[in-house]
Amino acid sequence: MKWQPADYASCLANLLQGEALSVFLSLGPEDISDYQSVKKTLLCRFGCDRNGFKSKFFSARPSQDEDFATYINGIARYFNRWLELNQVSDFDSLSFLVLSEIALQPCDAEFVAYIKDHSPTSLSDLKTQATSYLDARPSKSFIKDSATSFAGKSVRPTARSDSRRPSIHSYRSQTHTRANTLSLGRHTSRTSSGHRPPTHGVHSFDKSKKPFPTSKDIHAPLLIREILRVRVL
Repeated sequence: MKWQPADYASCLANLLQGEALSVFLSLGPEDISDYQSVKKTLLCRFGCDRNGFKSKFFSARPSQDEDFATYINGIARYFNRWLELNQVSDFDSLSFLVLSEIALQPCDAEFVAYIKDHSPTSLSDLKTQATSYLDARPSKSFIKDSATSFAGKSVRPTARSDSRRPSIHSYRSQTHTRANTLSLGRHTSRTSSGHRPPTHGVHSFDKSKKPFPTSKDIHAPLLIREILRVRVL
């Protein structure tokens, strides 16, 4: 049994399921019976049009469990489909396709859409379309807005965030305060009870020894070492 072209769309609909069927049912009454319109919509939706294969070709990366032969075959398939859908049949058309894609990458989105809507087939045609667009919009530039080039870039931390870090002066002040408080607490405990309380592993200074040095007598590194020695003993 041979299908008629008018029945292609309905026959295809019987084979669709899942998201493809949802895309088919979202078409209008005129497009749902037009096979070429249905085909174009489905290919575009699943990235199988010329823009989709171009994106797959330039962004192809090997997976962890993929060998090199399979990887390079996939790239070649994307490239060939991209050329086929752009109707590239000789070197001149291939050269124009590659040059135009590279030239339009840093251009404004509206400018690129205008160029692609007019479908230039040569560099001369491309320059003519670009000149017409810019002549009609004297204040418009074909270059992409620089504000969008900052999207996704990391921001260097400002000096405000660094000011929250504790300085060496505040660290020394806190260390001296803790040392003086520790020395005062021991002296009060000995004088109020009449005898020396148990230290429980903490070293207490003998009266015959030099009293605990204060911030005026020692430097910060020596004080830190003295505190660590007290805690260890």
